[in-house]
Amino acid sequence: MAALRLKDPFHQAILDSANLTIIATQPDGVITYANSFALSLLGYQESELLNQQTPALFHDPEEVAARAQCLSAQLGYQVPVGFETFVILAKQGTPDENDWHYISKTGQRIPIHLSVTAIYDQDNSLIGFLGIGRDLTELRLSQQHEQESQQRFQLLAEAAFEAIVLSESGIITDVNQEFERLFQCPRTQAIGLSILEIVAPEYQDLVQGYIQSGHNEPYEARVKTLKGKTFYAEVCGKSAEYAGKTVRISALRDISERKYYEQALESQQTELEDLNNRLALLANTDELTQLPNKRALMQCLNRYFGFSKRHDKALSVLVFDIDFFKKFNDQHGHLEGDRVLQLVAKTAGRGLRRGDYLGRFGGEEFVIILPETHLAQALLVAEKVRLNIQNDRSSQHQLTVSIGAAELLAEHDEPEQLLHDADMQLYKAKQAGRNRCYPLN
Repeated sequence: MAALRLKDPFHQAILDSANLTIIATQPDGVITYANSFALSLLGYQESELLNQQTPALFHDPEEVAARAQCLSAQLGYQVPVGFETFVILAKQGTPDENDWHYISKTGQRIPIHLSVTAIYDQDNSLIGFLGIGRDLTELRLSQQHEQESQQRFQLLAEAAFEAIVLSESGIITDVNQEFERLFQCPRTQAIGLSILEIVAPEYQDLVQGYIQSGHNEPYEARVKTLKGKTFYAEVCGKSAEYAGKTVRISALRDISERKYYEQALESQQTELEDLNNRLALLANTDELTQLPNKRALMQCLNRYFGFSKRHDKALSVLVFDIDFFKKFNDQHGHLEGDRVLQLVAKTAGRGLRRGDYLGRFGGEEFVIILPETHLAQALLVAEKVRLNIQNDRSSQHQLTVSIGAAELLAEHDEPEQLLHDADMQLYKAKQAGRNRCYPLN
């Protein structure tokens, strides 16, 4: 998909370095992009995936059929089994979030949480779909560990308790062999120690409180060996009668591996959020000028138009373009034309107030949205922008712009009407000789 084949190596590197599967298709399902993580996870070469008809080739057919049946019941009409199953919600403007199994080239089933969204170009035309997947293998393993932990700690007497400690009034009276191994401490040395001597300082108050209150629910604490090594343990303790005395029986299980997976999953979630933010920025930013693009401009104009209508607030719009820009491109080439567009974007921004919104509408045309601004004020802003560009000496070329201005009127029912009025004033400015603002103030 062209939208993801970035010229900027930095943005391409972002997609390829993410620990997420990122796969893009054309509207008809033909695969146009797969990042490095997706290729590695699935075991395919890039040439083996690109131009394939549909991502369904690495999905479980039974899962696809079941999902299609579920969507059919949800939407009230028959959803075809295949590529349409993945994108039908995205076509309706709703990202499709669902758990699947990818089938690798070697036949391995890989649990995935997949988010499918539609991608539109600057003209709001559908150009494809983007699927971002998070490998759930570690999560499933973590859930399995947690389930095993809950089962193993149900009863203190069960063999599932790996490191068992008996204590009286906080003093260790006996331990089992697993304790000796886990804490690198022989039984003879452990007996007589305070229970707090095997607890990291930041958890000692918590453990002491649980011992005194007779807390009998599992909890997590950081513990330490006599050599100073620390690790996370799941602890379950219970007071019981033993040999005629009330003792505390505590069972500890090393959960370092589970903690590792939890932290890894948290890191992946943060990475996913960051990537989503970057993709959102790319979708709304003009690559050449780094200004908001047409899509972002129209979203902003729609918001301000609705707000101004509801609250009876002023709103003005400026539309301007570079005079004789086509002729300039013909004479100096498109590379120099691109530099001029960047310069004009930067210079125009210096003439704006806080809250004004500048963007590139397309080609050499720019739009400035001026909230809570009447036409007379808008023309002052327009003149400042025009003069800044005319008087700028950072380019060897003499640049000028023509600017059209329009104010929100009662008869405007749609934001496009306001934009059209400003565009008509731009046309008048050009007809009057260019390098001026219209209407005349």
